[in-house]
Amino acid sequence: MLDTLEYANELKAAGVPEKQAEVQAKALARVAEDNLATKRDLKEVDTSIRGELVKVESSLRGEIAKVESSLRGEIAKVESSLRGEINQLRAEMNGKFTLLYWMIGFNLAFTAAMLMKIVF
Repeated sequence: MLDTLEYANELKAAGVPEKQAEVQAKALARVAEDNLATKRDLKEVDTSIRGELVKVESSLRGEIAKVESSLRGEIAKVESSLRGEINQLRAEMNGKFTLLYWMIGFNLAFTAAMLMKIVF
């Protein structure tokens, strides 16, 4: 904070007339009051900004949690769908392999029967 009396006294000591020193001190005090921030002003702004940052951080954390939850749900849906498709393909392949085994078995039995007929 500006000490106007001390400032006026320094001006007088430097040879400035008393009335002029007082007017300059008052004018400087007015300018300082209107334009300069005090430590208290800065502390209030700092506290306000910190409060806003806490709100923004909290809001962002909430939004991130929502997005994460949504993505986890989507991933679970895709995973479930893929597992279903894999199981369906596995069942189809098992059916085709079973048919193939029967066809090979039939062909072997038929070939064996033909050979037996030819040989005997």
